Order: sequence, then C-alpha cells, then structure tokens
Amino acid sequence: MKILYAVQATGNGHICRAQKLVPALRRFADVDVLTSGTAADISLGFPVKYHYRGFGFVFGKHGGIHWGQTIFRNNPIRLCFDMAKVPVTQYDLIINDFEPVTAWASKQKKVPCIAMSHQYALLAEVPKPSRVPAIIRWVLKHYAPAQMGVGFHFKRYAPHVFFPIIRDAIRKQQTSLQNSYTVYLPAYSDSLICAVLTQIPQTQWEVFSKHCTKPYSVQNVSVRPPSGTAFQASMAKATGVLCGAGFETPAEALFLKKKLLVIPMRDQHEQHYNAAALADLQAKHSFSFAGWFNPERIQFGALRVLNDDTIQGGMGFGTHPHDNMEIITIPLRGDLEHKDSMGNAEVIQEGEIQVMSAGTGVYHSEYNKNPDKEISLLQLWIFPNQRDVAPRYDQIPIDSLHKKNEPFQILSPNPNDQGVWIHQNAWFHMLDLDAEHAAYYELKSEGNGVYAFVIEGEVEIGEQVLGKRDALGITETATFEITAHQDAQILMIEVPMIVD
Repeated sequence: MKILYAVQATGNGHICRAQKLVPALRRFADVDVLTSGTAADISLGFPVKYHYRGFGFVFGKHGGIHWGQTIFRNNPIRLCFDMAKVPVTQYDLIINDFEPVTAWASKQKKVPCIAMSHQYALLAEVPKPSRVPAIIRWVLKHYAPAQMGVGFHFKRYAPHVFFPIIRDAIRKQQTSLQNSYTVYLPAYSDSLICAVLTQIPQTQWEVFSKHCTKPYSVQNVSVRPPSGTAFQASMAKATGVLCGAGFETPAEALFLKKKLLVIPMRDQHEQHYNAAALADLQAKHSFSFAGWFNPERIQFGALRVLNDDTIQGGMGFGTHPHDNMEIITIPLRGDLEHKDSMGNAEVIQEGEIQVMSAGTGVYHSEYNKNPDKEISLLQLWIFPNQRDVAPRYDQIPIDSLHKKNEPFQILSPNPNDQGVWIHQNAWFHMLDLDAEHAAYYELKSEGNGVYAFVIEGEVEIGEQVLGKRDALGITETATFEITAHQDAQILMIEVPMIVD
C-alpha cells in the first residue's frame, strides 16, 4: 500500500506529530512525505519527497497575524497550479495533517483522503471561545477537506478525538524544577517580551524567538533562536512554560507536569479554541500554576505545590520523574491508579491518603482508573528537610481517623504518629465542621505557618471569610479559630516557613 503523508509545515505541532506517526506508518506501508509552508522552527528529521509553498499565516510582533505579509506571501494562482501538479493519483491513500494542497487535489481527483490533525478535532463539540465567526467554522471545515478523519485534543471530546501524540524526545526527558521559565511567543517582538519579563527579576526567563539570529541576554532574560533539542531541555528543567495557545507546546508542557500560561494570538481563532479547552480541563492550582503567574506566589514556606485537579475518565499523567520532594495525594472523589519505579501498583480511593518520598529519584504515573467517570483530587508537594533519602511509598485509609467538629491529624513528621509521615517538620489536619460551629487549631512547631484550604463550604478565620476552594496563609501565631458559616471541610497544612 502506498501512502502520501501530507504535513502543513507552518507550525511546530504538525511537524512533531509527523515525527511520531510517519515511522509508525512505515512499519505497515510504503510512505512518502509532502510538506507545504515554511513557518515551522524544527525539521522532520527524515527525507521529504515533495514540498510546496502552500498557504500560511505570517506572525507579527504585537501578538497577532501580520496580515499585509500574509496576503503578500500567499499566491492563490500558485496554489491552484500546485493542486493540479501534486501526484496524488500515484497513491492509494492520502493522510492529511491540515495540508491544503493534497486535500483539495484529492477531492478533485477522487483519491481517498483521511484527516489526521488537531484542527479536525475542532469540528467536534469542543470548548469554544465566546464568539466564533461563521467564517472560522467554514475555514476549519474547508481549508483541508477530507472524507473522514481523526482529531487530537487535550481531552476525548468525541469518539474520533484522541489525546495528544507526545514525541519520544519529550517522553525521555529527565525533568527537574529549577528557577527558570521557558518562553515561546513567536507573535511578539523580543523587545516587548524582554521589557515585560525583566520586571520579574527573581526568575530566569529562557526565551526562544524566531526573530532572533544569535543568542543574547537582557538582565535575567536570555534570548536564543529556536532549537528543538535546546527547547526540550529548557522545558524539562523549567518550573513552567509561557507560550502561545497552540497545541503541541501546551500538550508537552502538561505531559511534563509544568506550570502553563498561554497567551492566544490575536485573530488566530484555533488558539482561542485551545485556550477554552485548557480552561475546560478544570485544573486549579495554588502558587502560580496553570493559567496565571504571580512571582509572589511561588510557594508557602515548605509547601511548594497544592493542585486541585479534576482528571477526566481515562486520562492522567504518563510516567515522569521526581526527586527530593515529598508528594502527597488525597482523592476527594473517584479512584486514582498509581504505578512507580519502586514496584508499587496501587489504586488510591476516596477516604485514603498516599505519600511518596521521591528522595534520590523515582518515576511514577497516575491515571483515572475509570474510563467514564472523572476523579477529583488534591496533590501537594512539600520540600523535604533531608535530601537524597531512599524513595519510599505509603498509603492508608483516613476514614477511621475522622472526628466531627475538631481537627484530626492525617500526616506528621513522626513514623509512629497518627497518619502518614514525611521528611519534614509538617502536619496535615482535616476538619469537618458543622454550620455555626467553631474549632481551634494549635500549631505544633514554632516558626511554622498554616495554609488553610477550604475543600467545601464557607468558614471565617480571623475576620476573613473563605468560600469553597479559597485558601489563607496564616503565620506568626500559635493558635487560631475557624468558624463555619456553612457545613465545611478544611485541610490545614502546617509547614516550616523557612526552608533550608
């Protein structure tokens, strides 16, 4: 069987997908590759048999498309000649990743054409921006027409929509958390990016720019030309990623469990679809995660991460590494399947708590065990007070520890104490408080603070009213009172405020 795999080479996502799919297809068929467009910053890494100018947008430097250059560089007459010339009739099947030359040639010459693209997913019932002009829906459907297809998106919104394809180069990255952020915003000028990021001097920003020809630095901002391997390495060690709302880079950042802040390009409606889908994932994070960044909210003492996650059926996080971090998971609803390099293969259920000391290094994966039910969970990362300890795992039920209207301990620094234990002078307490009831919390160690997170209900702490999923950092006190305005559930996280 002869297949022509046609790639729209105007974006890195199309190229990355082809890097994974073409070798897989070649195990079963004779596959040639065609590309059109020239805006991608990375190469396929294998021979391309045909290349055409195609049609594509030109990025500006102020957050949108440069319409003048776009109109100047795209020639409709040349596009028609290319459609007539491309030899689609020599192939049994055309697989098309939003590439217009082969798509229209296949339609005219009646050659089977299957779409295999992110854009094809956008024709399904997916999250959309508040206003989608009718012309945009028309373009998505007719820019690269196909008889049938499969799409790729952040979530399985329809039977023919699948999760992102993550290339091997990303899957094999050794991740860490350094004080750096990886930046890729091709629709903005370097000067504008540097002017904004130098205002956050405590963070190192690594900017990859298609407007740059050689590396340079401006204060805490380094700027370099795009490079696939350098970009991957930068993402792997970064705390987070700041990028446009394309598809591939956000998908890879999420796979690597990095913070993600996206800025959709103006007039690029596909990116606004993606931004809506990312919001639909429902992940909520304390401390500068996901859709916002605040340099003053990097952590609360030894508490580095508090993620309030909703994971859809069948979704999760592939195998990824951690080291020198205490990781605590508390399912609020549903079952989480866990596997790790220590040999543990467990299901963590509502009413349980799991702890993993990453120490010298551990790999693990986490998935929603149920294909048709979502799971809600809290995951917390605590900096340890000992580095390079032997990795360890523990999981216990906490229902038997429950007390009504008074805090009950679920974690401590002591192996023989109630609940699980970690390598840090920290305590976790849950509090189920009836409406109009009050309880006191006494801190266990001098110099600690408490991060009070309201899971359900409404409470008042020190004249501060907190609703569901609100949180309050409490320091410089030995005790405080919590009063419930409604039935409430609160997680109190006591940690050292100074981390060595």
